[in-house]
Amino acid sequence: MDAAVTPSMPSYEQGPTDIQGVDAALLPKLEELPEVAAAAGELAASARILDDDGDALRSQMLGRAWITDEELNPFAVVDGRAPRTDGEIAVDRGRPRSIR
Repeated sequence: MDAAVTPSMPSYEQGPTDIQGVDAALLPKLEELPEVAAAAGELAASARILDDDGDALRSQMLGRAWITDEELNPFAVVDGRAPRTDGEIAVDRGRPRSIR
């Protein structure tokens, strides 16, 4: 990656706040630029993986949308395959076995 378009981030002194992202309508405009070989949007939010009883297995997790372009995706699949459809997720190796 040579460049990234990111929203301004609030300071920690402001306390918890919703971070407003970059308008998704900007992505097609960026893709049209002759200097841009590839572009992808990123979506991230708080996430919880639930057990069979609906209880969170861990708090303070971050969920991210899967980027299908391997050159832009910061993650690599080590075992299994990438998510393909709604309801599928990938879990990073740093998570305890109980939630993988």
